[in-house]
Amino acid sequence: MTTAIHILIVDKDADTLKACEEHLSTRKATTVTTCDSRAALREFGTCNPDIVLTELVMPERDGIEILLKIKRTSPQTKVIAMSRGSASLPSDFVLHLASRLGADGTVSKPVDAARLLEAIEKVLSTQTED
Repeated sequence: MTTAIHILIVDKDADTLKACEEHLSTRKATTVTTCDSRAALREFGTCNPDIVLTELVMPERDGIEILLKIKRTSPQTKVIAMSRGSASLPSDFVLHLASRLGADGTVSKPVDAARLLEAIEKVLSTQTED
């Protein structure tokens, strides 16, 4: 990443939020985090991120709903979906569904720094081509 980017990170797990922030701290990325899926959409409206990195399987509002609302209201915003799946839904299925619903990238959990940065670089490169 050569220019500063702003990323909203949404995950129910505080450790994942911290790990994502740490992975992005050396890459000129400003981050805003929330573990509250309801607050995520409010935060989105105020922080105007370049990228939203969201967990898909969360209580109350899931990441699919966040993905759909963001793409409906701000189609230029890039969304990267993350998941480790659930007891009844394997992560491959959940991430494939997110891609079909408009996610610009996917990352399986636990989040690996190299895979996360690769996904961000990929969505940023498509942003410059648009």
